[in-house]
Amino acid sequence: MLPQNTVEILKKLNKTQLKSLADFIHSPYFNSVDKLKDLYNEIMKSYPDFTAKRLEDESLYKKFYPGKVFNKKVILNLFSDFGNLLKKFLSYEKFSSQEDAIEVKLAESLSDIKCYELSKKVINDYKKKKKTDERFTEDYFYHLYKMDKVYYTNLIHSRPIYKEQIYETYNSCSDSLMLDFLNKYSGLAHSQALTSIIRSDEKNNKIIESFLNTFEPEKFLKYVDNSDDKHAQAVKLQYLLYYYTKSKMNEEQYFELKKLLLDNVKNFSPADTCIYFKTITDVAVLNKIHFEEVFDLRKTFCELKIYPNDSIPKFSAATLQNTFITAMGLYHYEWAENFLDEYINYIDDDLKENEYNYSKGLLNFQLKRYETSLEFLNKVKYSGLVEKVNVRFYYVMNYIELKLYDAAAPMLKSIKQLVRESKDIPEVTSTSIKDALKFFNEIIKYSENGLKLDIAVFKEAQNAKSFFYQYYIVEKMERML
Repeated sequence: MLPQNTVEILKKLNKTQLKSLADFIHSPYFNSVDKLKDLYNEIMKSYPDFTAKRLEDESLYKKFYPGKVFNKKVILNLFSDFGNLLKKFLSYEKFSSQEDAIEVKLAESLSDIKCYELSKKVINDYKKKKKTDERFTEDYFYHLYKMDKVYYTNLIHSRPIYKEQIYETYNSCSDSLMLDFLNKYSGLAHSQALTSIIRSDEKNNKIIESFLNTFEPEKFLKYVDNSDDKHAQAVKLQYLLYYYTKSKMNEEQYFELKKLLLDNVKNFSPADTCIYFKTITDVAVLNKIHFEEVFDLRKTFCELKIYPNDSIPKFSAATLQNTFITAMGLYHYEWAENFLDEYINYIDDDLKENEYNYSKGLLNFQLKRYETSLEFLNKVKYSGLVEKVNVRFYYVMNYIELKLYDAAAPMLKSIKQLVRESKDIPEVTSTSIKDALKFFNEIIKYSENGLKLDIAVFKEAQNAKSFFYQYYIVEKMERML
C-alpha cells in the first residue's frame, strides 16, 4: 500500500491541485519515468481514500510487471519515487505563487550566465514596481535585499565601473537587510515575550536574549523613522508590538500604536491584517487598556469585512470568545449576539456547536435569563480543563442567582476535583481557580444563611490579584454588604 504520509498529503489536496499534480507528473521536464505516470492513474482510481485493494503491493506489481515474479522492493522504490515527486510538486506549487521570489531568481540566473545588463533591467523594473506597490509582506525587505545584492554583483562585473552607483547599491542593500532582520527579529522576540508570560518556566532563546541585551530601542526607532521606504513603519509596528508585550504601555502609547496600524492597514495583506489586529488587541489587554478601546479596535476589524479563505485560516475560538466577551462586558449585548451569529461560521466546524452554546449561555446569564443560560450550558461538551472549569463556574453563578445553593456547592467541589486531578495545569491558573473557589464558597455560605457579608471578606476579594470571575465575585459581594 501507499506509505501513510503520501496518503495523508493526497487526501489534503483539492481537485484542482490533484489535476495540477497530473500535469506535473506527466510533464517530461519533471518526470521521465512512465511507471510513475501509471501509478498516478491507479492512485486516482482510488480517490478519495487512496486505500483500495488495487493499490496493494502485489496487485500493482502484477499490473505493472505482468508475468514476472513479485519483487516487493521494486514497488517500495516506486512508492518512494512517487512520494518524492509529490513533495517536489508541493514545493513547485508554492514557489510558482511567489512572484517576488521568481523575479529574484530570474535576476540571479541572468547574472550567473553573465547577462549583467539584462539582470540589471529586471531589477530596475522590479524596484520601480515596488515603489507603487502598496502591499507589505514579511519578505518585502528580504527580496529588496536580494535584488540589491545581485545588482551590486552586476555593477562589479560591468564596464565601465561606476563607483558612486556601487556605493549607493551597497547602502541600499544594507538598509534592506537591516530592516528585514529587525522586522523578523521583532516577530520572534514578540513570540518569546508571549511565551514567557504564558509559561514563565519556559527557557528563553539565548540568541534573542543576547541581542536584547545590546539593543537600544530609541536608536532603532530613529533609524526606522529616517528610512525613505514607506513600509519601514510596518517594521516599527512589529517592533512596538514586541516591546509593549515585554514592557508597560500607557494609553498615549497605545493610541500611537493604533494609529500606526490604521495608517498602514491598506498596505497589509488581509491575512497579515488579521494577525496585526489580533496582536495589538492582545497587547492592549495585557497592558490593561480600557475595554472600550479594546472593543473599538475589534469593532474596527469587523468593519473591514475580512473573512477566512484559501490564504486566511479560520478564526480561532479564543478570538471569537474574546471579542464576544469584551462586547458583553461593555453591555453591547445586541452587537455581541449579531457578532456571534455571523462569526460562528468562521471557526473550525468541530468547534461551532460548543462555542455557540457556551456563548449563548454567557449572553443569557448577562441578560438575567438564568434558566435559559443553563439550558445552553448543558449542551456544552468541552474536553479541555480550563473550558470545563469556565462552564462549571457559569453553572455556579446561575445557581447563585437562582438561589439554588444546594446545587452550587457540589459544582464548586467538582471544579476543585478537576484542578486536583490535572497534572499539567500552570501554577498561576491553579492559584487563580483556587482563589475563585474560596470566594464563591464565602458568597454561598453567607447567602444561604441570609447574612450580610463580612466587610473583611469583600476587601480581601477586592484587593486580591486577578482570579477567575473576579468581576462577578466583587460585584456580588458589594451587593451583599
